[in-house]
Amino acid sequence: MITILGAGGAIGGELAKLLAASNPPFRLVGRNPRGAPGATETVAADLSDLD
Repeated sequence: MITILGAGGAIGGELAKLLAASNPPFRLVGRNPRGAPGATETVAADLSDLD
């Protein structure tokens, strides 16, 4: 499975669109991730917070 870290940003959003078009399983991880068509999982996480 492909994981996109920082999925709420501009690059992560565009990458999610490209992956949705090619249909591999992928997960979105970000502080405020927006769901994307084709995403298997969407996870909220702050990567700067070790806990």
